[in-house]
Amino acid sequence: MIEEIHHEDEILGKAYDARLMARILRYLRPYWKLLTVSFIFLLLQTGGQLLGPYITKVAIDRYIAERDVHGLDVMALAYLGVVLFGFVVLFIQTYVTQYTGQRAMHDLRMEIFSHLQKQDMAYFDRHAVGRLMTRTVNDVETLNELFSTGVVGLLGDVSMVFGIAAIMLWLDWKLALVCLAAFPAILYVSRFYRRRAREVYRESRLILGRLNAGLQENIAGVATIQAFAQEKKCTGVSKK
Repeated sequence: MIEEIHHEDEILGKAYDARLMARILRYLRPYWKLLTVSFIFLLLQTGGQLLGPYITKVAIDRYIAERDVHGLDVMALAYLGVVLFGFVVLFIQTYVTQYTGQRAMHDLRMEIFSHLQKQDMAYFDRHAVGRLMTRTVNDVETLNELFSTGVVGLLGDVSMVFGIAAIMLWLDWKLALVCLAAFPAILYVSRFYRRRAREVYRESRLILGRLNAGLQENIAGVATIQAFAQEKKCTGVSKK
């Protein structure tokens, strides 16, 4: 059974599949309005993060250099306002995103549970219950992180990078080009890290499935294990 589980996990763990991703993203389709609100607040948050350093630049170039205390006070208040604005926007954006992700994952869990109820008994003989629990609980929670953190974080990082690049080009395009020259190297390193992280996640996912399967089988058959005094063989700990 372990070899069968291992083989199927490798099939399920193939590289990125656009059709599979489209099937997963369809669970977010009923909540597109909430996603739109989350994306708008994400852009506002990015704008606030970009505005903070620019206010610092203006404060240094125009007021600190000229010893203008009144202007510096205005910039300090403006920076404080941007920080408070960013905090409120971040709270709303995080709340909406997490709420949307939980609603979508609730729909997915209900669909998985309904699918499992329709299977015959032979299906549960072929697949360990612990492994099915791993798919229903842990893997769905991973998808929730993908929706609520991964996708939104990716959009936020992309908008931040383009925003920073645009401001740098606007302020000093020559210096900006020098800084952006390292961008291809960063892409290469991130690609290497992504490939390695995917392999490690596949391995940890397989180990977790086996662990939950073994744990479920041992707990469900604890009466039989104790009746034949097999605690040491199953757990490695002798019964005192």
